[in-house]
Amino acid sequence: MNDNASRPGPRAGWWIDPADGNQLRYWNGQAWSEFVLPKPTWWGAPSAVASPDVASRGGDPGVPWWQAWWFIIPTLVICLPVGLIGLWRRPRLSTGTRVTVTAATLVLVIGAALLSPDAADDGADRVEAETISDSTATSSPTVVPKAVVPDVVGASRARASRELEKAGLTVASVRRVPSAEPRGTVLRQGAEPGASLALKTGVALVLAAPLPLVPAVVGELGQQARASLRAAGFRVRVVTARRTSGQDRRVLSQVPSSTDRALPGSVVKLVVADVVVPKPKPQPPAQNCTTGYDPCLTPMSDYDCAGGSGDGPGYVDGPVIISGSDPYELDNDGDGVACED
Repeated sequence: MNDNASRPGPRAGWWIDPADGNQLRYWNGQAWSEFVLPKPTWWGAPSAVASPDVASRGGDPGVPWWQAWWFIIPTLVICLPVGLIGLWRRPRLSTGTRVTVTAATLVLVIGAALLSPDAADDGADRVEAETISDSTATSSPTVVPKAVVPDVVGASRARASRELEKAGLTVASVRRVPSAEPRGTVLRQGAEPGASLALKTGVALVLAAPLPLVPAVVGELGQQARASLRAAGFRVRVVTARRTSGQDRRVLSQVPSSTDRALPGSVVKLVVADVVVPKPKPQPPAQNCTTGYDPCLTPMSDYDCAGGSGDGPGYVDGPVIISGSDPYELDNDGDGVACED
């Protein structure tokens, strides 16, 4: 292409390509660029070189000024959205032409932005800043002071506090749980012995508290006693003991007793009365006997020993034990036994 063959002048814009009259080439005000477009059908003859505003006025009369090529083409470069409105609203223009012009303009705008010296400088500044930042971070790492956790399990609270402070740590919180250990003994600690923590970090402690007393429930009804023990945190096991007297379902004894302390959750054994009143023995039926004789002699006007000389009317086969008076005079010898022979 010979730039001297056709120079539009200092004004930048789209002009007929001096090397190919069937297309337009963008003149940047000083030289022909590499950006080209198909020449619209309304543009002048291939050999003509005309400015866009002249071609718009002469080649397509009746088109609003904002749809004229002399307005659309510069506006696409200066303000792309406004130029696109004029381009796509322009009548008697094929969709292919609209798409081609839009794509060429986008390529021109993006290419100019990428080739801008300011953009290159900004990228270099960012890379340099990131390099400096990474170098600074690598060269001067932050060192956090550490403390080694001591073993304070089994110590008193006062001693545990001193050991933690000596190591550069503090007591974070204290929780007390019932234990058979002496009151205030450290049962557990929140951080493992030997672990590394930041200075001034708090370590939680669990201390021993006295075991609770077992509630006194002897004499209470079994159901009430179970409720009292469970409310105090104990488990209950009930056994019954058979009794023939006393109050039924009352607690006779408990283990541990009410004077003992026990670990919550341990078992308290209750002995509850199961009273069963025995039935009275049946009385033998009443006998109609003459008092003082065994075996019984049914009352009669008189008895004589059988085989004797007596005239009855009753006769007794002996022997008969005399246990009282002898109204029938059967014990003649007075030895307490009658009718021996």
